[in-house]
Amino acid sequence: MEANTLSLQYTAAVKQGSLDSAAKALASLHQVMRAEPRLQGIISAPTLTDNDKSQIIAELEKHTGGSDKTGTVKNFLAALAENNRLGLLDGICEKFGTLMGAARGELDLIVTSAAVRLPLTPKNARYSSTYPSCFFIHNLSPNRTGRIQIH
Repeated sequence: MEANTLSLQYTAAVKQGSLDSAAKALASLHQVMRAEPRLQGIISAPTLTDNDKSQIIAELEKHTGGSDKTGTVKNFLAALAENNRLGLLDGICEKFGTLMGAARGELDLIVTSAAVRLPLTPKNARYSSTYPSCFFIHNLSPNRTGRIQIH
């Protein structure tokens, strides 16, 4: 469900030429969702009235930092509220940030090993000049035996 909704928001932002402003607005909303854990419970409530939903949208809109000049994010929030999908907002914001990173050419490299090894960074990685926007994510898995896993 999140993927379809994310795709719709991305497409709408591209068509209106407001991709960067939508990305900034959703990043701001993502920070708000992380800072206020109770907010997720409130917006996920299935018993929200139309008035409650419009108040929630108005409050969320205040946290976009004024970056939603075209109203793309406001319309997106209204569509989520109308279909009782506001509870998906945190995941959508996170995945939209990942999608925007991919659009900018950023690459996430996930390294999983059993023990802490030489930390991989873009400076000491073999292909750092080929992929200048490479971000390394280190995972430890004590159950892992033998080699490291990179994906």
